[in-house]
Amino acid sequence: MGPTVLLVDDDENILTVLSMRLKAGGYRAVTAKTKAEAVRATVDEGPDVVLSDLRLDEEDGLDVMEAIHGIDSGIPVLIITAHGSIPNAIEAMEKGAAGYLTKPIDRNELFAQLARCVEQRQLAEEVQSLRRAVDDRAELEGIIGKSAAMKKVFELVERVAPTTTTVLVHGESGTGKELVAKAVHSLSPRANRSFVAVNCAALPDTLLQSELFGYKKGAFTDARTDKDGLFQAADGGTLFLDEIGDISPTMQRALLRALQEGEVTPLGGGHAQKVDVRVVVATNKDLAAEVEAGSFRQDLYFRLHVVPIHLPQLRERDEDVALLARHFLARFNDRHNKNIAGFTPEALAVMEVTRWPGNVRELENTVERAVILCDNERIDAADLAEFGDTVSVDTEDIVPLREARDAFERAYLMRLLRNTNGNVSAAARQAGKYRADLYGLLKKHALDPGDYK
Repeated sequence: MGPTVLLVDDDENILTVLSMRLKAGGYRAVTAKTKAEAVRATVDEGPDVVLSDLRLDEEDGLDVMEAIHGIDSGIPVLIITAHGSIPNAIEAMEKGAAGYLTKPIDRNELFAQLARCVEQRQLAEEVQSLRRAVDDRAELEGIIGKSAAMKKVFELVERVAPTTTTVLVHGESGTGKELVAKAVHSLSPRANRSFVAVNCAALPDTLLQSELFGYKKGAFTDARTDKDGLFQAADGGTLFLDEIGDISPTMQRALLRALQEGEVTPLGGGHAQKVDVRVVVATNKDLAAEVEAGSFRQDLYFRLHVVPIHLPQLRERDEDVALLARHFLARFNDRHNKNIAGFTPEALAVMEVTRWPGNVRELENTVERAVILCDNERIDAADLAEFGDTVSVDTEDIVPLREARDAFERAYLMRLLRNTNGNVSAAARQAGKYRADLYGLLKKHALDPGDYK
């Protein structure tokens, strides 16, 4: 069955003729004589296009269009008008009509306009579907988050993954830089090849060089055989170099040559070997400042800084804390054979206002510790602070009173939305506020009730 067209006209004969013409052209026709019938048909049938006469008996086609757009603003509406009413048709287009047809209606023009509107409608629905998918996504290849900052990270990862360009991931320790590198690899054409990771800060300079480029027998005391390096191991795949800001000037020069030439030379000599490797690097340092200070090569910085992806600190994405905590709870319930149902509102509130200097890794460790040691149905605030490092609001770094109030207000609103599953009316009743006032507060703190449904 073809696209559905809603015909709105108070003349039965015109409806009959147009219906026959549309059916012959492969369309499904639905008819209405009044605005009320048109509204009902829009709700029941979900038309792809509406074709409405400008002048109806005691009604106006513009009113019909307004009512239909009140139900679904994406439905294209074509207005039928007489030759003498062209100014009215132009007014209709200014108010949102997709186009107009003049009587008598030319068959070719009719089907050309309908085809354009159907294509427009389908494209709008595809865009809306993609937007909903992005808005609803809370996880990308193991990276968890629904905050605006993390949606930006998801978008960058998806856009850069199919390419071969070098990616620089920047963020504090514990923000998940290796997860981003793995996501870039998993979503790339190299996904079925090797992903090789190395922490550059964990190895001395000479050992790092031999690990990356390999070595020939006799290159040093313990080199009893030839050995390929990590570049060769990652050939055809992805090489992840963590803490790239900590490598020495000698290693910087060697790495730059490998990236420029696409080949590596093992320690101890031998022929250079061509490698096809996608490189992702990560650091918690400000490489631009390191370049300015003279401790990092500018040419290497430019070679690495092709597509930078910044991972925000957890305290910059506090709306993701509850989502992450529940994710970790499910993982550690399974790992430690526990059956903890969730967190108390007090525990969630504490986690959301904690500064988390160790970021996601610190939150993960805290939840695991609480899962292991909690004997209750739900993890409470006391379970988070009872063992090891204290999880609480940072009292050493006193913030201005306004900032503290804003933090409390935001945590309170998030708790309200969780308790009411995103029902703003119910949340307003619990808070003793008018709905309009509560909406204002939610807008102030960039909170979407839909995220809590």
